[in-house]
Amino acid sequence: MVPANADHATGNKSQKNTSTLRALFERLKFRKHHNEDDREPTRLTRMPNYLMHWWTPVAVAIVLLAICTPIAFWWGGHFHWPSADGISVCITIAGAALAVSTWQQRNDENAFKEQEQAQAQRELEADRQEREQIRLKQIERDEYWKRREQIYQLLGSENPGLRLGAIELLAELADSAAHSTLLNETEQQQLQRHIIDTLCLQVRHEGLNKINEGRQDEHAEIQRAILDAIKVRINCNNTKSGHAANWSTNRIRLTDTHFFTPITIDDITTHSTIDLSNSDLQEILQIKNSKMKHVIWKGAIFNSGVEIGEMNKPVTIEIDEIPQNSTETTFRNTTLITSNQTLTIKTNYDVRNDAPYPSTQFIECSFLSKDCPCPSECDCHTSNIEGECKCRHANLCTCSKNCTESHIELIDHIPLLKPTRGALYIINNCHLNTIKIDLNNIEVSIKLIGNRIRNGLHMQFHNTRRADPQSRYPYIYHADRAPISPNIVIQGNIFRANERRLPISISYNIAPTLSVPFIPALFDKNYITKADTFEKTHNIATSSRDYLHILHCEHNQPNIGQFHFRDAFSNEPKDHWITSWTTGDSTSES
Repeated sequence: MVPANADHATGNKSQKNTSTLRALFERLKFRKHHNEDDREPTRLTRMPNYLMHWWTPVAVAIVLLAICTPIAFWWGGHFHWPSADGISVCITIAGAALAVSTWQQRNDENAFKEQEQAQAQRELEADRQEREQIRLKQIERDEYWKRREQIYQLLGSENPGLRLGAIELLAELADSAAHSTLLNETEQQQLQRHIIDTLCLQVRHEGLNKINEGRQDEHAEIQRAILDAIKVRINCNNTKSGHAANWSTNRIRLTDTHFFTPITIDDITTHSTIDLSNSDLQEILQIKNSKMKHVIWKGAIFNSGVEIGEMNKPVTIEIDEIPQNSTETTFRNTTLITSNQTLTIKTNYDVRNDAPYPSTQFIECSFLSKDCPCPSECDCHTSNIEGECKCRHANLCTCSKNCTESHIELIDHIPLLKPTRGALYIINNCHLNTIKIDLNNIEVSIKLIGNRIRNGLHMQFHNTRRADPQSRYPYIYHADRAPISPNIVIQGNIFRANERRLPISISYNIAPTLSVPFIPALFDKNYITKADTFEKTHNIATSSRDYLHILHCEHNQPNIGQFHFRDAFSNEPKDHWITSWTTGDSTSES
């Protein structure tokens, strides 16, 4: 038997071990902070995810109990039934699983609290940032209006130097507002629109040429500075760099303005609409090496002329009409785009007696249309891009109707009380679809030289005033003047042969009681080509002679007004690309 004192010693030792384990367990479960007022337990180390299972504490308890039970039976070096204290020690050790369970619970609580605290912190931070954003936005808005009022005061000054400086300040204000991170898109657009309108109003104000506000050259300098500021910011090439405000889609209203400074647009690509309606330009308007979305010049007066494009600096421009009130207008190496299928050119007779004849020239130009006449089943529609005709987008037409090229119409349906001098119109080395000349008076001079004409030239002459031809055309009525100075010259053009549509047609719409007027027209050295070789004949100089036949014109009886055309390649009809025809019939007025 085991001595009693041995059991007593063993019991004391077991009680001591039990107390020690309980103290460790209590310290593990509840550790106080150094601050006694803070009763929240210290955050435990995060438990690994692989221990976060419901069965983990059970497994720990079973394992510990399996380890402790044999020890209790063999305590003291020999097998015996464990005492009550031994069993208590085993159960206490196995109870360490409770610590694991508590650890799991605290781990969940800590994670939940962390989420709550993080969410609350985010909400507080977002609220703080929102309040700060509102405060900064209000500060910036107040600063903008403060600077705006200061600039307004400078713009209203009689000192031209101060006004010139105000233009620079206003441009800088536009750039800073465009890059603001505090203003939303709508607010930025409103600010930019306001600045653009202010600049346009100032251009108009400088055009008033008030003597007390400076000399005319000083007004012109301020206008130049404003136009320079606008050109920089409508140019897509500049706005992409991110330094200047982007006005490339805004409408620029330069209407009803008297300009003292030349307007030069060079190397600009823009989607802006430039509106010069009813303005008066003392100096020349030049556009070169640029792609312009839309230019409006209805009612504008160009006292020093208009120059669009250069030989090595092409221009693409969308217009509604040709400048009417210009001393000299030249389109060179220019692609003219119209919203309709026909570009109408109204002849200009409003010329002062002491002024030179106004002239309009088109040199190496193309005429395109935004309006596609093709049916909806055409490939150019079924394969379109954002609703735009595919041919128009690619600038290359594969349709039978050639939907990209526009028609040209030159008209003067204004009945005049007396004959007057007309203007000069020259179309040289251009690509044309159809050109129609519709005249009441033949005082205008028209020259078509070296063009490619796809669908023919059609001329019609009217007598809307029912006057005798000689009184209507006193300058050109006599036939002996035609060889000297014909008003209409058709020379060196290439016409596409088409049996269904005559390359050249002439008609008269006059009163039945009047004779057909003499038409001072000259057809010289024109050519025809077959439909399948038309695209290969860019001009006479570079085209193969195999693709061209001379189109001969006979006008043996000029007083009758009839013209006879034939293929002059040979005398054999089988070698002709088109049968001969006579045109110039008279039709009664309706």
